[in-house]
Amino acid sequence: MCKSKCVIALLQFVFTLATTSAHGWMAFEVPANNACRTPLGDWGQCVSLKYCQEVLTLYEKLNVNQATRYSKVLRNICYNRVTPDNYPILCCRRPTFGDTSQDDNQIVPITPVPTSAKSTTTTTTTTVSPIYNSDERSGSDDINSPPETCRVPHDGSQGSCKPFQSCEVLLRRAQQNPTDTEFRKQLELSNAICYSIGTNICCPKVEQRKPVTRSNGATWHLPTEDEGCGLTRPSSLSTKVVGGGDSQMGAWPWMALIGYDRYSLSPFRCGGSLITARHVLTAAHCILRDLSFVRLGEYDLSTETETKHVDIDVVKSVKHPNFGGRDRRYDIAILYLEKNVEFTDLICPICLPFSTQLRNKSYVGYHPFVAGWGRLMEGGRSSNILQELQIEIMDNSVCRQSYEANRRLVSSQQFDETVVCAGDLGGGRDTCGGDSGGPLMMAEPYKGITRFYALGVVSYGIGCGRIGIPGVYTSTRSYMDWILECLAET
Repeated sequence: MCKSKCVIALLQFVFTLATTSAHGWMAFEVPANNACRTPLGDWGQCVSLKYCQEVLTLYEKLNVNQATRYSKVLRNICYNRVTPDNYPILCCRRPTFGDTSQDDNQIVPITPVPTSAKSTTTTTTTTVSPIYNSDERSGSDDINSPPETCRVPHDGSQGSCKPFQSCEVLLRRAQQNPTDTEFRKQLELSNAICYSIGTNICCPKVEQRKPVTRSNGATWHLPTEDEGCGLTRPSSLSTKVVGGGDSQMGAWPWMALIGYDRYSLSPFRCGGSLITARHVLTAAHCILRDLSFVRLGEYDLSTETETKHVDIDVVKSVKHPNFGGRDRRYDIAILYLEKNVEFTDLICPICLPFSTQLRNKSYVGYHPFVAGWGRLMEGGRSSNILQELQIEIMDNSVCRQSYEANRRLVSSQQFDETVVCAGDLGGGRDTCGGDSGGPLMMAEPYKGITRFYALGVVSYGIGCGRIGIPGVYTSTRSYMDWILECLAET
């Protein structure tokens, strides 16, 4: 077991930075008393490593790699500075200064440097005073156990250390884009915050969905993330819609069934998604003469008792004025409901990609969700229970080549930026008849909470789940201005 002096020497070697890089630190500001917050959310102080016994203890109780990774996190909080005698400075919850001389307590301060500053800029030293929060952190004092509470690396929100497989929010994000290198770095940092024990990461707390409230005079307005759009209960994340599996009740509270003849035994032939208290987004080809009503809050069509669904009459429908060409572009429509829908745990609007960031982001390689009550296979029966499935977004050139090879390419604009190409080239995983108009749902983090956005609308394909043939979805991002114009005409 290494003694304290040995540990200090080891950490000096690991963390030593050349003094010539000092100017890189000067762009930041920290409080004059060097206060800081640890990854666990406790108040601490930026001090020399040799005055932080709790970090030295880490090196005695954990292996060097685990302790070093967590120590680097503490160094980053203090902007990777060093003392004049080249000791690393890190965020320490309980500094212990002992009887050392005043000179040993001095550290290189961080002060703003004007753009005209020369390399000879003079700095003054700041004396560290032993100020820290005396409150105990919540969690175990056993250094071999992960802390119960932590701060999520990318946004600072509160979380808890748990195995990665048990963190639905981050697991879902990883499944959507397995090759996201930036997300992988966040997971590594998150693992270090939880002492690098097993697969433990700092998992964001899941916000309980609250019903979105809105005044009657603003029913046309899109609910924002802060107002509660796009929040869902944790779902089963099945990988088995065609090739899919049953969703959980309440997993997709914006899903709508488009009803036609009320007296038919099978009145539903399309899907849609609730986007405001008064509007449903669907496909233009779903606007038929006998369109009559919308059902919300449904889950299992074979029973009337599992959910309190509501049926609301459609008083107006508007499909995009350019829809009708052979290439099936502009396949998007808005339904106007007779009255406002009351939001509940089972009925809530999905978010739309309104921000510039979401409008311009490339989702090629991501794996969004689709859901619906459509046919379970080509030529098969429709599902009574809402199905869910993840599919991959591909470059539109993949669809162009596939549809051309199958003699379904009818115009040069058929696969422009107004459509999304998505599916499984291996076959067996696809939307099918009856799923039209439903949403292509992408999860995005907002203030540490995952929300879902309607990235596309189910439009058309060649059969269902055929090998080498993805499906085509209308891109909502290309029609945001048109959607807002429609809502304003309510």
